Amino acid sequence: MMEENEHDKLNEVMEIIFYEMPKLEQKVQAYLAGENNLQGEEKWCIYMKYRHEAKAQGLIAELCREEGIMQAERALTNVSRDYEKWARTLYREKAEMDYRSGMYTARREGKIAGIAEGEAKEKLAIARKMKARGRPLEEIIEDTGLAPEMVEKL
Repeated sequence: MMEENEHDKLNEVMEIIFYEMPKLEQKVQAYLAGENNLQGEEKWCIYMKYRHEAKAQGLIAELCREEGIMQAERALTNVSRDYEKWARTLYREKAEMDYRSGMYTARREGKIAGIAEGEAKEKLAIARKMKARGRPLEEIIEDTGLAPEMVEKL
């Protein structure tokens, strides 16, 4: 690798090679026609590009007989399985979180409703006592906060 302007060497260890992937189609067609003249790098490029294509499965199966590509295939298969396992786990965890969130909301709403109902019952009990003692209607309404119609019904 070289620096763009001064052309100084940046790295003597790394080498970058470019492959024109569209040209691989010709190599695949030639291979399928019976010619077997693929170079090592071409095999890797074909494996990566055509791994999931049905028309090249015979070629891919043959390429997977080579040790390096065989190891890559095993690793990719495990990644695929791990992804599926991860997706199932994620789905279960999401469902559990949704359930817990729903239960929390229901409990909270239930507590609020219960408190409100308890307060209403307490106010009604106080209003009954005040009415039994002969307190004026306006005083009962003011002290309890109940609606005039509810106090009148007591």
